[in-house]
Amino acid sequence: MDRIKVLHSKELIHRDIKPDNYVIGLEDKSNIVYLIDYGLIKRYINSVTREHIPFSEQKRMVGTPRYCSLRAHMGCEQSRRDDLESLGYCLIYMLKGTLPWQGIREATKEKKNMAIRNLKEKITLNELCKGLPKEVIKYMYFCRNLGFDEKPPYSDLHSLLSKVFVRNTCLKNFQYDWLTMKFKMSKNKHKNTEDSNKAEYEGIQRTPKGNMFRRLEIKNLASKNNLRSIVLKEEAKMLDKRKALKRKVEKNVILPKVRSSNTTEEFITKERAKKVELLKEAPTILFTDLDNNKKKPEKSRIPGFDECNFDLAGISERIHGTGKFIKLQ
Repeated sequence: MDRIKVLHSKELIHRDIKPDNYVIGLEDKSNIVYLIDYGLIKRYINSVTREHIPFSEQKRMVGTPRYCSLRAHMGCEQSRRDDLESLGYCLIYMLKGTLPWQGIREATKEKKNMAIRNLKEKITLNELCKGLPKEVIKYMYFCRNLGFDEKPPYSDLHSLLSKVFVRNTCLKNFQYDWLTMKFKMSKNKHKNTEDSNKAEYEGIQRTPKGNMFRRLEIKNLASKNNLRSIVLKEEAKMLDKRKALKRKVEKNVILPKVRSSNTTEEFITKERAKKVELLKEAPTILFTDLDNNKKKPEKSRIPGFDECNFDLAGISERIHGTGKFIKLQ
């Protein structure tokens, strides 16, 4: 209500008061409630004549049908009283969790708005505010009976709702529910961290690489140092496995197609070739394709492959014959 009062003091009306347009500040301003979305605001005081705008009918409905005033549904020009009536619907919604005209389904938007209007006209304030404090009923009755250009008594309406606040033994210390919940969540998070550090018989440790959790079943540990040493051993084992796998992969050599029989630099690279064994007694030439693991047939033999020179690690070996078998490891 204080936010609406400040807006009205600027000679403006909001015309779209609803819970979605109230937001909460962040960090140091988390105890401040802000009013946003001024896309439908309108001046209710003429800037030239300094008089209140005249009352008119057959206007287009402006605002959210669920929370707008009954007069807005009827096509009347809106004023300050309509903002306060919309605020009353917001209070009822937050106290009860729902409004009677929620969930209405119609074929078109116009039919839906008309159905909400008919229900707002039909339902009484006692039925609408059933189970709520009597001050809420008085607030809604007061807002609906305000004049079009009448200035709302903000202080009286504020004191009326403050009675409910005092009757429920609430303190005006600006400690809202969301601040208390945030404190409890941070406290529980800190407690869980301490509990995880005090593991003696079972520990859940996060490995330094990746987001994987390893569960270690540990029994009869004397101190946290033993737990840490076991975790480090497990991590060292994993590192050794990775290195062994890397060495195994590096042993594989992919040979490109042979275009010349005079040099070996075209099909063996110094960076990837680690070891080549030559078997002299094989009758055919066979190249291993590491990409698809398929063996090429004999007809793919390169004509004119009579001799090759292999220079590897300072050893030169000359191979004679019509065909040789090359095995890769």
